[in-house]
Amino acid sequence: MKRVLIVGGVVAVVVIPIAVLASLPRAVTVAAVSRGRALQAVYATGMVEADPRVELKARLAGTIRDLAVREGAHVTKGQLLARVENRSLSFDLKRGEADLRAASARARAESPQIAELLARRDALAAELGQAEDELRRDEQLRASQAIPEETVARSRRKVTRLKAELGAQDAKLRATRADLAAERVRLGAVAGSLASVVEDSYVRSPLDGIVLRRRVEEGEAVSQGQALFTVGDTAHLLLEVKIDEADVGQVRVGQAVAINLYAWPARVFQGTVAEIYPDAERETKTFLARVRMAEPPPGLRSGMSAEVNIVTAEKPDALLVPAAAVLGMREAAPDRPCRAGGGTCFEGTALVVTDGRAAQRLVTLGLRDVRQVEILAGLQAGERVVVLGGKGLKTGARVRVRER
Repeated sequence: MKRVLIVGGVVAVVVIPIAVLASLPRAVTVAAVSRGRALQAVYATGMVEADPRVELKARLAGTIRDLAVREGAHVTKGQLLARVENRSLSFDLKRGEADLRAASARARAESPQIAELLARRDALAAELGQAEDELRRDEQLRASQAIPEETVARSRRKVTRLKAELGAQDAKLRATRADLAAERVRLGAVAGSLASVVEDSYVRSPLDGIVLRRRVEEGEAVSQGQALFTVGDTAHLLLEVKIDEADVGQVRVGQAVAINLYAWPARVFQGTVAEIYPDAERETKTFLARVRMAEPPPGLRSGMSAEVNIVTAEKPDALLVPAAAVLGMREAAPDRPCRAGGGTCFEGTALVVTDGRAAQRLVTLGLRDVRQVEILAGLQAGERVVVLGGKGLKTGARVRVRER
């Protein structure tokens, strides 16, 4: 390396060997190994959502009419938000209602079809009564030998025939009434089904809350299943966070959560895990969890972003170093002390500074989060470890210390 110096107006080139520069102490930032509360936490990101929150979709295809609300509007349960107009369904309903009225009229006693059958029955009944009178008269005359037996037999056959015809007419009348009643019930069911479908064209709020989002405009054509509105109760807000599948096994309902809201970067809020969804999102391989905040800040709004640390384990008095002090973290060898309880544990390397020189030290790791790591073996309280500037340093290298 060359350095140019101006001495008494004379330009002099001073050559400083690279080896000399390499031997100069490297500036590093160190931190002391200390005791404190160790945490193991799962990191996740999420968003503030209303609880409950419902997405309303079109139940049938048509055109948006009577659009009554905008985003931010307060709505009550059952309130009309919009109507999906479908003229074909409206026509089918009117026709079905007309058919039902006609069927009801045919089933009434004064309807022409029933009246005709009743008139025929009355005529048969009258004819039967007359035939029975004739039979009684003939039987009296036969008793006095005034007429032959054949005349009586003929009158008796007529009575039998008329009784059979009257019975058949009664059966026909009953069957006709049953058919008309069944037709009325069937058409009533059809009309009711059509009315239910037409009722589906009215988009109503399922709860008291606020319109969080409106996705359609007046006159817009929509398809069945298309999202129209999102309605939620913003009086109750919670966080919905996505947990990586590698971490979800550590998370339990009721665990404490530290929450950082982007809208309040200088504050940490507390919460608890309220619910863990059992099924993963197929695309991202994450599990959705709901976190309830202990004291939501005034001004918290649905849709705000957040980062959370879900506390899965903690120790009140542990040996701690900053997470940046541990290099090359890997699964620990079977004989390391953290293996005593079984399961997987980890180890790494830390650079310890003593008398102006760095020394690599193998350390066994315990609980850890994004800020600090518990040390189970390899370091003592009060020792200083490199947290910045240690890349490439070997044991024995000279360093110039900057305290953190």
